[in-house]
Amino acid sequence: MYFDNLAKGLSDREFSRLNVSKDKIEVVLEALVKQKICIKKKKKYGWKYYLNMDRYDKIKEITKEIGSGSIIPLLLNL
Repeated sequence: MYFDNLAKGLSDREFSRLNVSKDKIEVVLEALVKQKICIKKKKKYGWKYYLNMDRYDKIKEITKEIGSGSIIPLLLNL
């Protein structure tokens, strides 16, 4: 999915109430890319991000996390 589409989709959901900017979303995506949970590829219209299905176990673990122990809120605080 292209970054702009991802940011737009997140702003339509509960993230809009948290005032999460595109910059913070990009920081989280880059952290997930560094951990090889997401894959980033250059395409004609910009960067596309994909879930790395080789890391399905880690993706599943992240989606089950809730509260302050979750990795996503920690990354958003960077």
